[in-house]
Amino acid sequence: MATSLPEFPPFDVGLEPSSLGLQWKKWTNRLENLFIALAIDDKKRQKALLLHYGGSQLCDIYYTLETEEDTEYQHVKAKLDTHFEPKINITFETYNFRQMAQAEDESIDKFVTRLREAASRCQFHDATREIKDQVVQKCTLVRLRRKALREDLCMDNLLKAARAMELADHQVNAMEAGVQKVGQQGPVGSENQRQLKPNDPDKVCFSCGGSWPHLKGRRSCPAYGLDCGKCGIKNHFARVCKNTRKVRTVVESPDSH
Repeated sequence: MATSLPEFPPFDVGLEPSSLGLQWKKWTNRLENLFIALAIDDKKRQKALLLHYGGSQLCDIYYTLETEEDTEYQHVKAKLDTHFEPKINITFETYNFRQMAQAEDESIDKFVTRLREAASRCQFHDATREIKDQVVQKCTLVRLRRKALREDLCMDNLLKAARAMELADHQVNAMEAGVQKVGQQGPVGSENQRQLKPNDPDKVCFSCGGSWPHLKGRRSCPAYGLDCGKCGIKNHFARVCKNTRKVRTVVESPDSH
């Protein structure tokens, strides 16, 4: 009775030449994982499955390289490895690695994965050290850069610190979004909360008296960081101040000089 084979994507031989060798390596690694999962140990059967799953274009390439010794999987793979081996310019690949920077919406783990793939084409003596240095120089987290320079973190500890900072930033953003949503629903009872005039749809900032919400968040409020001229407390103007205490002023007598 014939056994149905699981689906597996063919190899795309039309990929960009500079990345063809790397993609071939990834594809064969996934195929070998499939052999392990299906308990396929016979080398001749592995060869047949490589050619079957590889697709017609891969077969055409292999048949131009075929010799009588190609009876098992490792023979076929070795010939195709040589065929797809990328012609690497180490200087150019190293230049590309040095230019890599973390994108604003990219996690530290995705950034490090990109760096590791690029480093594999550079033949670094110590790839881990090179990747760590690139993370420190090109990451988006200034706090992480300062911590790494201050403590000289190893790669593992650098990643742990970065993940913790990313998680904290995500949690803070979620909390601030919740606070803003509550604020948009109107006053809850505190005198210092944003007040809405009855039957007036315009929202007013309780800190500066201008329209609310501010487009760039609380820190973009004109009153943020300034001292109130009435009570001396920061982050609001005197014209909207609701505090009862006033700033104490000291007037010097002419006789004091």
